[in-house]
Amino acid sequence: MSAADFAPTDDLGAAYRRCDPWTPLQGEALEHWYVDCFAERGVEGFIADIAREIKFAGGGAEQAGRPFAHALVSGHRGSGKSTELLRLKQLLENDGYCVLYVNASPEVTRELDAEAAIMVTMRQCVEQLDDLGVQLKENQLTAIAEWFGQTLVERAQVEDAEVRVGAEVGVGASALLKLLADFKGYIKRGTQQRLTFKVEYMRYLSDLAAHLNELLASARLELQKASRCDLVLILDGLDRVESVEHQTEIFVEYRELFANLLVHAVLTAPISMVCSPHATQLQEAFGLIDTLPSIKVQTPNGLQAARRIVLKRCSEKLFEEDALDELCRSSGGDVRHLVHLVREAIARTDMKIVTSKAARRAISAMSMGFGDWLKDSDYDLLAQYELDPGLPATDQPALSLLFNLALLSYRNDKRWYGVHPAIQRLSRFEERLATARQQRNEEAPGGCG
Repeated sequence: MSAADFAPTDDLGAAYRRCDPWTPLQGEALEHWYVDCFAERGVEGFIADIAREIKFAGGGAEQAGRPFAHALVSGHRGSGKSTELLRLKQLLENDGYCVLYVNASPEVTRELDAEAAIMVTMRQCVEQLDDLGVQLKENQLTAIAEWFGQTLVERAQVEDAEVRVGAEVGVGASALLKLLADFKGYIKRGTQQRLTFKVEYMRYLSDLAAHLNELLASARLELQKASRCDLVLILDGLDRVESVEHQTEIFVEYRELFANLLVHAVLTAPISMVCSPHATQLQEAFGLIDTLPSIKVQTPNGLQAARRIVLKRCSEKLFEEDALDELCRSSGGDVRHLVHLVREAIARTDMKIVTSKAARRAISAMSMGFGDWLKDSDYDLLAQYELDPGLPATDQPALSLLFNLALLSYRNDKRWYGVHPAIQRLSRFEERLATARQQRNEEAPGGCG
């Protein structure tokens, strides 16, 4: 495709298709539609800093200390992390690195735990290395398949004939991939038993992580023979794990399994986890956490940055006066919500442009979406953050609001929080905010209380 194919469109249908809130920018779209919003987010050098860590770490086995860079990236779902990680992939590949981008998102459910995270990583790494023509040792792949088919099955006592047969058929990458696919069902079935035998589970998980490390080490050797700089693993999608129990398992209980991968690695984590009391443990394992805040659309510069994100794809002629600004402000600076609102406004217009009425209808739909699940206690807590944005979000009710984007994270010289603008339109929030403001005035010195 030519550059003209990516020029801002004045066709509503094309604009709707370009505003896909679920697909991160990549390839030519990344080249033509990407907007650098780091200054408007309050962070500088987000991707460049991670790339520099990887280059400085080197990855040489002869090095003293920790030879590999391991970075943990966080931020709201939809904040733009995946797009930034794909930019990191592109940047490193231009410098001669081989980058494996593992997207766990399609497999992230409430049931995804540490085992499932390692297994999806192993499967996608083997697939991508095979596609790249990196020849892993066949006897090594076969040995891992045998471990799955014998030791693991016996240890977990899984009665699954298909899994057993899968371990016995074929050799090499294809056999291992078949077996890993067969084990997807076991991941869900075995949860209760694994919780019962926690010590045995930890040993078994350590073995599983060790086999992943064997594959990565073998791949690094083959790449070095081909004069490639090194191997980098990007594990995206773990920030979507909903279950607090499984978040804790992956990022706290078994964090060392991921922090000790024998390869440069960049992993995503839920923002509710890195803002929790577990943050210190994460920093001990991974170092300082790189967090991507929301764009500060409350400021003129932030609003203009949000406009640029849309206007890279859509002509300004498509929007009635003030309609685009209203959509940008109502997104709260979350990129996915911004693109989603524009898409929904396009679907709600009966004219050749996005009218202010269509924009308000889209915003109202998002507001009602929040209103469908927010509880009375949530509104009380959100009202407190509206009055004091600097309050820490460390207890579970606040972390839940943060994970579900009711509370958005921003940054100047320090982190602060804001209630999602779509929630601010709800009458229940307005009522609770008025009550909270009155109580605060009464409690203040010289108040009426």
